[in-house]
Amino acid sequence: MARTLTFFATTSKGIEPILAKELKRLGLQRVVEQPGAVRFMGPLKDGYKACLWSRVASRVHLELFRSQGNTPDDLYEAVRNFPWEDHFSPGRTFAVRFIGRSRLFRDTRFGALKAKDGIVDRLREIWGSRPDVDPKNPDLRITIRLKNGLFTGLLDLSGAPLHERGGERESGKAPVRETLAAAMLLHADWPRRAREGQPLVDPMCGSGTLLLEGAAMALDQAPGLYRKSWGFEGWKQHDAKQWEILKTEAHQKRGRVRNLPPMFGSDIDAAVVSKARRNARSLKLEDAIEWTVRDVLDVTRPDTPPGLVVINPPYGERLGEEEEALQAHADLGETLRTTFGGWTAMLLTTHKKNVQQLRIKPSLTYEIFNGPLRCRFVTLDIWDDTTRLLRDGSII
Repeated sequence: MARTLTFFATTSKGIEPILAKELKRLGLQRVVEQPGAVRFMGPLKDGYKACLWSRVASRVHLELFRSQGNTPDDLYEAVRNFPWEDHFSPGRTFAVRFIGRSRLFRDTRFGALKAKDGIVDRLREIWGSRPDVDPKNPDLRITIRLKNGLFTGLLDLSGAPLHERGGERESGKAPVRETLAAAMLLHADWPRRAREGQPLVDPMCGSGTLLLEGAAMALDQAPGLYRKSWGFEGWKQHDAKQWEILKTEAHQKRGRVRNLPPMFGSDIDAAVVSKARRNARSLKLEDAIEWTVRDVLDVTRPDTPPGLVVINPPYGERLGEEEEALQAHADLGETLRTTFGGWTAMLLTTHKKNVQQLRIKPSLTYEIFNGPLRCRFVTLDIWDDTTRLLRDGSII
């Protein structure tokens, strides 16, 4: 019987419920939300499945050990006593990250150095040679977390962050990360809408992230399908056979979906639309989306039934960009009110004053963090009489 392991899928603050729901839909067991992460338990293949299929997780970690302690000596002994030789092979490089602060650990670099010393000393004693540290591109990434007097050792199965989907992605001016875009689409119930054939429109598409994530969902394409490297590939206990089985199943699933819903992306910047086209091509999605160069005020309603509009407008967080953001939201609101009656829209934004420029009353707001930035998913149900209802502009 396969051994039961403990995994942690990390994510942005506020996204934990969306990630937990996604992991349960993947069939993973004993799913528990925690601040900034979701824990689940199961055999190794479940950790691999989360790496391959989670659209929302930032990374997936395997728990290696837990040890009570608070002091630097406690950390050193906990790390040195762990059998790293069961996880490392000679010649493999590694890097250590330390998370947590206390009276004795005021600098995370000190914690990482102490943990690194414990690993090096143990392996040098067993192998007779010192393992090499590579902070930029290691074969194995180890995280040591200190919380409430407990050290937890974690192996990063992901390697590069999971928002790196593979292919040759090019970014626009202010791109939304793929994991956050996916969370936004899941929050909007896009997979169900896609199955029903509803269209998806992004009138400020930039380099196309929201639409590319939407197309991958509609195709049932695993987000990790085209990644070229993983953190577990340098791990001594990596089960290559099980991983190949999961990848083969993912390729077969991707090939089963034939009829995609209509998807449309437009932006005023011709250069970023070209990037969006190239990004789609690198992910084998070149035929999934219709791209055009167009100002948001000139966007026309597709000749389709109502569907979903998704937008990542400029936030205006940088000095001198506030007026630009306010005008962008005003223009967007004008197009939504006059062109997309009967549709649902969802946007990622920050300040209430930006939302007020839309002159559409939100039906739902959901607070999340984009890195350190407090943001919200704003859902708008656009009625044909929106302009009349909101003529006074007092919407929030």
